[in-house]
Amino acid sequence: MPLRTYNMKKLLLSLFIIAGFASLSTAQITIFEDFDSYEVGDDIVEVNPTYFEYWPNTSVGLPISDEQAFSGSNSIYLFSAEAGGGPDDVVMNFQDVYDSGTASLSFQMYVSPDHAAYYNVQGVDPPASAGTSSWASQVYFESNGTVTFEGANGVVIASAIYPQGQWFEVRYDVNLDENIWELSLDGRCLASYANERNSFASFNLYPFGSGDVAEYWFDDMLFTHSPDAQEVANDAGLILGNDPLGGLEGATITNVAGLLNNVGDVITSATLEVDYDGETTTIEMDGLNLMEGDTAQVNTDTPLALTSGLKEILVRLTSVNGIEGDDVICNNSLFAVTTAVEPAPNKAVLVEEATGTWCTWCPRGAVFMERMAEKYGDLFVGIAVHNADPMVVTEYDSGLTSNASFSGFPSVSVERTVFIDPAAVESPFLESVAVAPRGAFEIGADLDENTGEMKISLELEALQSLFFADNVALVIVEDEVTGSGPGWEQINAYAGGGQGPMGGYENLPNPVPADQMVYEDVARALVTAYDGQDADIEGILSAGESKLYNFTFTLDPSWDTDHLSLVAILLNSDGSANNAKEVSLADAQENGFVQSSVNDPALQASFEVYPNPAADLLNIRLESPETGDVQLELINTFGQTVKVERLQSFAGTQNWIINISDLPNGHYMTRVKIGNKTAVKTMQKFTK
Repeated sequence: MPLRTYNMKKLLLSLFIIAGFASLSTAQITIFEDFDSYEVGDDIVEVNPTYFEYWPNTSVGLPISDEQAFSGSNSIYLFSAEAGGGPDDVVMNFQDVYDSGTASLSFQMYVSPDHAAYYNVQGVDPPASAGTSSWASQVYFESNGTVTFEGANGVVIASAIYPQGQWFEVRYDVNLDENIWELSLDGRCLASYANERNSFASFNLYPFGSGDVAEYWFDDMLFTHSPDAQEVANDAGLILGNDPLGGLEGATITNVAGLLNNVGDVITSATLEVDYDGETTTIEMDGLNLMEGDTAQVNTDTPLALTSGLKEILVRLTSVNGIEGDDVICNNSLFAVTTAVEPAPNKAVLVEEATGTWCTWCPRGAVFMERMAEKYGDLFVGIAVHNADPMVVTEYDSGLTSNASFSGFPSVSVERTVFIDPAAVESPFLESVAVAPRGAFEIGADLDENTGEMKISLELEALQSLFFADNVALVIVEDEVTGSGPGWEQINAYAGGGQGPMGGYENLPNPVPADQMVYEDVARALVTAYDGQDADIEGILSAGESKLYNFTFTLDPSWDTDHLSLVAILLNSDGSANNAKEVSLADAQENGFVQSSVNDPALQASFEVYPNPAADLLNIRLESPETGDVQLELINTFGQTVKVERLQSFAGTQNWIINISDLPNGHYMTRVKIGNKTAVKTMQKFTK
């Protein structure tokens, strides 16, 4: 049936008969959609423009589908293989912004196995994506079967394991007067929380897969609102604790939740139970003095050892001050997911943070980057890429923020695949750190302290087959960076504590004066381009083989060499990062600089290949002041030479036009040899 709005008088009789409940306000509104009155393939915006609309400044809708349906025969279908999601982008508009009374939102979802899904609930109208403050809720369903629920401003509320390949219900029941949001998954209450965006306006259906392919369906979407709300006089609840519930296999956790006194009498004692990995642990908390709004961390007496894989942990609040139950039942339990992995040998994960001193919420990025570095050490390679402040590296900033999935500041990119909120970085980090890398680096350096000239050597060892379409990148990073003057003070939304604790920033002013700020992991320079340089691999570099690269860079004299480090990055042919390694400059100097005998720099500079990509004809231009025999080769990804051109006793300038129309689409390496000198360029053959 089509989406419709009811006056509650029309529903009163049926509700009274079914539930024996008659005290309903005539101002209540109900919006429901099951998509069954439309034709398969219809754009929901075109057939129901009253309640569905395109995201502002877009025009790609969502189709009605009969491939899956929870009830009836139809549902609405979302799919995207794009890194940044879309292009479909539709809003289900609730016709108003509701910030008082009681609201409920529920719907059925179906996520294809091994696929991902996403949605957000808007708290403003018109809908906005300028920052997560406009989102009342943002939810990521990962392809591994876990789901993370965020409130406004990227605050993680709960995580759970969801059923893939079958329908399940998501439900929000919200007392807007009291700012109590209850979140349920398939009938299980996951969490109850106060939301920094305490309002409902619309539901954003945007296909996005967090780096994976997104495929999912919605059905039986229901929104209700009533001006009436229950007064809450006594409520204690569970919230996520300060410590993450993931880590390396064999690590232990004790902090399993937080206990919050929302409203009511002072909490002096509490009893809780924790279910994890088949065991139940009882926690007795005595000697408390929690006034309204106060929180205490819930810790087990004996550490819980993380076991391999994804596991749910359930914390139950069984009594407060010796009394069972209160006015809000949902937040007396809390679900979360623990993740434990074994890191792959030689693996480190590149995490790049988009940040700036002007950015209101960017202290959150700094806090979570520091926590990850402290917890995971050399496995975590974090780089703070600044924007529009004195620490900006323009090419780096432009390269990072031009990623299709970049959505704003602060955000972090894990291995250049997808951008997420810094608070959610641990889960994708743990997924990545368990993946065996294709190559590993050794980094050496030699520094002339008088001139600041630094010679750097990277030795890349193939752990799996590497190809000429792979690239290597090199970044200089500095810790403990300070400065004075315009742009060095940090804007701080967490000042005063109104947004909750944030690594001590809640105790600092807004802005934080420059003399109180120390910036870590600051990107200082790209030695290569953002997307790296040619790995100079002739076809295939087999496992066990190595390649050596040399770079020269002159350091800025204002940088503190005692706090500099070098980051080497192995980039896949699609631009994603496969592996990384960070060493301090001091350690690189101890390793020593190793001279390479790879491509001749002068010949490399005089060697041009265009257009790139090319369809039918490839132009190659070569200049050489020296006389010698020339051999030009075109090599495919299997290391096979597919084209050869030769010239004898060549000197000067030569232009080749090579017909490549007979070659299959893909990446190729062009290599030129003159005597004992070599130069290499990569190109792509692409025909639509």
